[in-house]
Order: sequence, then structure tokens, then C-alpha cells
Amino acid sequence: MTDLFRQYCKDESGATAIEYGLCCMILLAALISIMGTGGAVDNLYQKLAAIVTALG
Repeated sequence: MTDLFRQYCKDESGATAIEYGLCCMILLAALISIMGTGGAVDNLYQKLAAIVTALG
């Protein structure tokens, strides 16, 4: 799937600003949905803080 997406983004036959804008919007929506739900960022921060505390 990622190879197909990369191939689509690299294809310059008829590429326009709208197509690149759509690629960016899809990536942004995916990142927001992954990082913004369920407190994933907070959980990662807490785990990293625990590791730093354990190391001293």
C-alpha cells in the first residue's frame, strides 16, 4: 500500500497542485487520527519519563 502511495505521489504525468494538496491532506488526516486519539502522545511521554527517571 505504501509503495502504491509513493508511486502515486511520484507520478508526474498530469500532476497538479490539487493532487499534491490531496496527498498532504490524506497524510495529515492519518497523522492526526493516529497521534491524536487515545492519548498516544501522553502515554509515550509518560513511558519515556519513567525510563529517564529509572536511569537516574
